[in-house]
Amino acid sequence: MRQKLSAELGSRLDTQWIQEWLPKIKVCYYTLDQIPVALLKATVFDGEKWNNTPIADSPAYLYLAGKEEIYRKNIAVRQKKLDNNIHSVEKYERLLASLEAGCRNDFLIIVNQDMVIVDGMHRAAWWGYTYGMDALIPVVKIFL
Repeated sequence: MRQKLSAELGSRLDTQWIQEWLPKIKVCYYTLDQIPVALLKATVFDGEKWNNTPIADSPAYLYLAGKEEIYRKNIAVRQKKLDNNIHSVEKYERLLASLEAGCRNDFLIIVNQDMVIVDGMHRAAWWGYTYGMDALIPVVKIFL
């Protein structure tokens, strides 16, 4: 099923996610859907554990809403406590610039059966901030 997902939707999925994370999970099946952004949950690291939180309460969304310090503090915690942290303020700013320029807008957000974002939290936060939390966002829902 992983190969089918990659073959059918690979051009609309993040390459790094396909290469690094897809091989580590067992996908039983998947569906394409459009759901309101407000239904999405982000996983947020608090320094000790990962917590599922509504996307509107995520540091990525709050950054866009003018609460940049919350995102900066979250990034600092991640950089200090996680060996595999790939996020930074600078990387997020570059992503935002590319989204505003119309690049990567066709990428799909990947969610699990509980609407927790598996990949694409920053893009989903931008989508909700830009189009509103009731706006429909295209997702791949994977069932593990």
